[in-house]
Amino acid sequence: MRYAVIIEDERSEFNTLKEIFKSSSWEVLPKSYEDISHLFCEEKKNELLKSIRVLIEENYESIRIIILDVSLWGRGMLDTFGIDGVLKLIRELDIEENNTWSKQVPIIAYSRHDALELKRKALSSKHHVHTYITKADDTKNKQELLLTAESLSSIFSLNIEAGGFQDNINRMYDSLKNMIISHDEGVETKLNQMEIFLKGEIEHIKNGLDIVLYASLTQLDASSLDDIIGEFQDQLIDVAGMEKTQSIKNKIEKPDIREQFKKFLKSGQFSDFVDFSKDLIKELHEEDIIDFLPGGRILCLGLSSILKIISKSY
Repeated sequence: MRYAVIIEDERSEFNTLKEIFKSSSWEVLPKSYEDISHLFCEEKKNELLKSIRVLIEENYESIRIIILDVSLWGRGMLDTFGIDGVLKLIRELDIEENNTWSKQVPIIAYSRHDALELKRKALSSKHHVHTYITKADDTKNKQELLLTAESLSSIFSLNIEAGGFQDNINRMYDSLKNMIISHDEGVETKLNQMEIFLKGEIEHIKNGLDIVLYASLTQLDASSLDDIIGEFQDQLIDVAGMEKTQSIKNKIEKPDIREQFKKFLKSGQFSDFVDFSKDLIKELHEEDIIDFLPGGRILCLGLSSILKIISKSY
């Protein structure tokens, strides 16, 4: 079972989204509009936050997407309460070690108000959203929202699996390393062999994704390829911190770097895209621009960037 959390103050919009998501095998929280509709007002905003906190803490293991109206215009509420109140709450929930879940769960900002300042605040806030979609009363708009939610939730699920996979590898690696050090003088050779063996699973995943993504990647136009590179760049900035923006742009926007990225994407070679990204991120790490990222995490960043752009092309 997978849950979509919809924080929406318009009754008709909530019910429409609920119907669309349930028809695509999602369960929706809250179960009904009436569960929290009475809390959309200034004097009850703390109760609203408490209700959302309890809702998420009780169901977080099955929550795969959060759709948040960032302009909750309830009676007397500030128009940025969705960002300053609800979004901040979600990102700071102490659910797992180091707030891992609350930092990674994908959030779509969804608002009828296309105000540039509101959009800028939602996308640039330290409690960032993954994307901003302006509400419109047409089928195409709702389809865009659903496709975006499907893509982001898939990446989130893969991140969770990769995180668990990485933890298991680290534990296994430490255990075997200690055993080897205790019983064998040829430590370095053994460790190198072990690392190659363990990384084989990542290679298997990459090769499988080559097959899955080939048809979609090879049909993308030049503009979409640029968008993928731009999205990947934005994700690296998000990981490194806004203060590293210019350093990462200087690296990614080099003509030869962009051409290499385009070459791998256009030929449908996702694994080559990931390997090239790993080398690039290694250079950024050596220059103290970004923290070390394991191969599984780089794979997830690349896949997320690609799926986000592909979803917009349909």
